[in-house]
Amino acid sequence: MSSAQAKNWEDVKSYSLDTDDELELLTAQIECTLIWSGKEGWPMGVIVNFIYRDGTFWLTASEERPRIASIRKDPRVSIAVTSKGSSVKERRSITYKCNATVHSDSETLDRILPEFASAMRPGEPEKAEAFRTMLDSPGRVILELKHVTRIGFDSAKMWKAAEGARPSDSPSAAHLRFTRTHTASEGIPMRFENKILFVTGGASGIGRATAARVVAEGGRAAIVDLDLAKARAVAADLPGCIGLAANVADEAQVQAAVDATVAQLGGIDAVLACAGHAEFDLISEWDSARFNRMMEVHVGGTFLTAKYTNPVMQSRGGGSLVTIASTAAVVGQKLNVPYGAAKAAITGFTRQFALEAAPAVRVNCVAPGRTQTGMTEPLMLARGGSLEKGAELFGANIPLKRIAKAEELAAVVCFLLSDDASFMTGATLVVDGGETIQ
Repeated sequence: MSSAQAKNWEDVKSYSLDTDDELELLTAQIECTLIWSGKEGWPMGVIVNFIYRDGTFWLTASEERPRIASIRKDPRVSIAVTSKGSSVKERRSITYKCNATVHSDSETLDRILPEFASAMRPGEPEKAEAFRTMLDSPGRVILELKHVTRIGFDSAKMWKAAEGARPSDSPSAAHLRFTRTHTASEGIPMRFENKILFVTGGASGIGRATAARVVAEGGRAAIVDLDLAKARAVAADLPGCIGLAANVADEAQVQAAVDATVAQLGGIDAVLACAGHAEFDLISEWDSARFNRMMEVHVGGTFLTAKYTNPVMQSRGGGSLVTIASTAAVVGQKLNVPYGAAKAAITGFTRQFALEAAPAVRVNCVAPGRTQTGMTEPLMLARGGSLEKGAELFGANIPLKRIAKAEELAAVVCFLLSDDASFMTGATLVVDGGETIQ
């Protein structure tokens, strides 16, 4: 066979590690190879234990180890994780380039060492405690590693291709989840490679779906939500992500979430202001406090998110902010005056702020129609008695005869966040299955 006809098995882009498989590997494995620059600049490496929590690698060592001084001097390190010796059957590996921080404070030690010991001695509390006591020695430090890029490999895909079935031969679940395999196997650039998303309302619905897609296309995300437990749970399922708590109507909390994102992930390149709630009633049943809360969460939350994320993106040379309105902003709906007013204000804010943020930062808005999310599901249950029946009733008068999935809205949001929409700013895209054209 000529070289022109031969399959290039060294081109491993099609055999990248899927997000789910990456998380499985990081959950199953407790050893990695840590690589850093030594005293004279030579690369050095050692096999060490690690734990992976909320998108961060945690390692430990004694301050006396020469590598600690080297890492303090140059925090750029790499770690390589393989499936060798773990419960993962397939041969998988992934390498991360990371920024390292050395911690010696008691708060970090008290928080990480018990988790570290339990992970090294799972199901054996007495042995775990003994191991923790051994680790809790003078000069003990914790290494916090935040990865900025990754390269993964899944041998199962290569062997499948060798048998004549390339990963892109047929649509698979991985393709439908918009994973790295989907883009890499088709030669499409990863739109969010090394990008960081800040998303409010990120623990459910459109926010969560957007974060998942950004991560699948090479990025990381700060999942910000009123419910910290849910935010952390979502982040735990998305490699490289963190979960943060914030009431978007509280300025100090929004600022703190932005600061934490910059500190832990390194910056912000894309923003989705998605936090909100829905209440329906006659205007005569609303008092000022209830109305003001609607405005503070939706309009005020969008304002505060923009106020504190825009300077970060400007300092990085650019970025993109997407706000969330509603079809209630453009058409009248019964029992929906305060919500519709708040969403209409967001479309106006988007147009005005787009002028202020330009040219480095683009600002656009998505106005969803009827979409199945955690906010709308209780309404569907109340109306239909079941989600399926409720969704059917909600979609009956829509030209496409159904309601949207959160992932469909996330696709539009990610378009606006990405360079695919590089010449769009100040726009509002209505995504409603044709409901408002009637």
